[in-house]
Amino acid sequence: MLDLAVLVGVRRLLPAHHRIIAVRQRQRHGEILASLPDALDLMVVCVEAGLGLGAALQRVGRRDPARRARSSPTSCRSCNQEMQTGVARTDALRNLAERTGVEDLYSLVAMLIQTDRLGTSVAQSLRAHAESMRTAPAPARRADGAQGQHQARRSRWCS
Repeated sequence: MLDLAVLVGVRRLLPAHHRIIAVRQRQRHGEILASLPDALDLMVVCVEAGLGLGAALQRVGRRDPARRARSSPTSCRSCNQEMQTGVARTDALRNLAERTGVEDLYSLVAMLIQTDRLGTSVAQSLRAHAESMRTAPAPARRADGAQGQHQARRSRWCS
C-alpha cells in the first residue's frame, strides 16, 4: 500500500519537474546568447594578440563569473579542459556545442572547425562571426535556430 502511495506521489511531481527543467534550460540558453558576443570579442582580442584558440578559450573560461552570465565561461572552461586532457580540438568544440544546445554555438563551432581545416585566419573569422551576431536581431537568430533543430545533428558539422 505504501509503495502505491509513493508511486502516485512521484507521478504527480514528474510533470512539474519537467517544467522546471525546461524553464532552467531556456534561462541558460538566454544567458549564453547574451554573453556570446562579449566572449567572441574577447576571443578576437586574444587571438589577435598572438594566443592560440585553446588559450583564447581558456581566457574566456577564466573571465569574471560575476559578470552577466556564468554559463558561457563555464562551458568554455569545460571545452578547454577537454582539449588539455587529449580530446581532439574538433571533438571538444563539438562537445561544447552539444553540451549547451545553443544554435549560435553550433554555427560558431562549425565555423571554427572549417577555419581550422582550411587554414584561414581565426581572428578574421571570429570577427566576422561576432559582427554577424551583433547585426542579426536575436529573434531572427532564435527563429533560424528553431528551424535548424529539425535537421539531423550530423548535418551541422563539416564532413
